[in-house]
Amino acid sequence: MNNDIFQLARQAYQDKDYERALSSFTECLEQDPDGLQPGEVGMLYHQIGNCLVKLKDYNEAIHAYTQATSDAAYAQVGAVNYNLGNAYAALHDYEDAVRHFEIASSDAKYDAKYRAYIGMGNAYLKLGKSAEAGAAFRSAALDESNPDPTKALLNLGICFMALNRPVDAVASYESALQFDMVPDIRHKLYANLGQAYVASGQMQKAVNAFEQA
Repeated sequence: MNNDIFQLARQAYQDKDYERALSSFTECLEQDPDGLQPGEVGMLYHQIGNCLVKLKDYNEAIHAYTQATSDAAYAQVGAVNYNLGNAYAALHDYEDAVRHFEIASSDAKYDAKYRAYIGMGNAYLKLGKSAEAGAAFRSAALDESNPDPTKALLNLGICFMALNRPVDAVASYESALQFDMVPDIRHKLYANLGQAYVASGQMQKAVNAFEQA
């Protein structure tokens, strides 16, 4: 692989010049395809897919990411499938999104599984599957690599409310309050907590939560 062109492509991507980055990554791929080392084809298609996502060309991004997964020597299986899930979700194909988020979350080498679980939960919500969404958000909240479980716990509470389990929703929202968060999220959390308190018959706590909101 031509390292000079590759570095130009990386710099263009960092500069948010995604058209130029796409052109340069593609040039790396096409200039000497027989001279590429094991894993480099997958890596280049991965980068091409990232550029296409930034350019909102999700169909072509899916094609590029799929090519990346075809390179058995490329180890970033989780990251590529996470990106595939997001691309399918952007096209409102939530079934395929879930499938790729599941692949990402099952990759032992993927060190950000919580992202796949959150993507999976959001896709399940779009499919109207609150129980499955809740399980995904719970996995995201429990993932030790997750630096901020707040949103996962907030969404888990929403799932519990949809399943008519307000006591469990209260527990989820109260757990989320242990973490730092921006004011808008905290206000939403207290508002949701107030609704969960009402649904579980804890009226004074509901009033307090609404006042905090």
